[in-house]
Amino acid sequence: GWDGRLPAPFLPRVIGRAGFDLIRNPDVIDKYLDSAYVHRAAHDGSHPDSFHPPGHPDHDGVEAGRTLASRIRECTEGDGGHAAFASILFSPPASDRATGGPADFYATLRGLEADVLLLFGEEDEWCSPPVARRMHATLAGRGDGGGDGGEGGPATRYVSLGGCGHCPVHEAPGATAG
Repeated sequence: GWDGRLPAPFLPRVIGRAGFDLIRNPDVIDKYLDSAYVHRAAHDGSHPDSFHPPGHPDHDGVEAGRTLASRIRECTEGDGGHAAFASILFSPPASDRATGGPADFYATLRGLEADVLLLFGEEDEWCSPPVARRMHATLAGRGDGGGDGGEGGPATRYVSLGGCGHCPVHEAPGATAG
């Protein structure tokens, strides 16, 4: 099998190219964004600057009105994008360093030694609130500190934002910046 390194062999390159062309279709990108966002105005260009509202120091009047889908599509138009996609698509799954077997997501979370802020949209269909709460419980159980950053373990904080989907940074920039 292929180890995921570039350049990709012929067959993964052809399959990867077909898949890449499909998912970078503007209509497909738009459908993914509709499923990720609760508020369409956060990605459809109807807000003067979907990333930074007027008055924000990073507001860009030139970018105003451009859809997120068109920005995403633009990133796929350079050389090598399809090869990178094929590499991701065909690379082997992450492995557990200790056992060499497949990595377990929650075991990996338990192994994190850094403070963690989990910020989730309550209406996220991709990473639902029960999944977010399980991640929080897993992280909060690390070490002896109970997840509060006390003696014996790193801190874990869970923030759930109402009225947000998978991309709270775009849908609630004020709440996520603070």
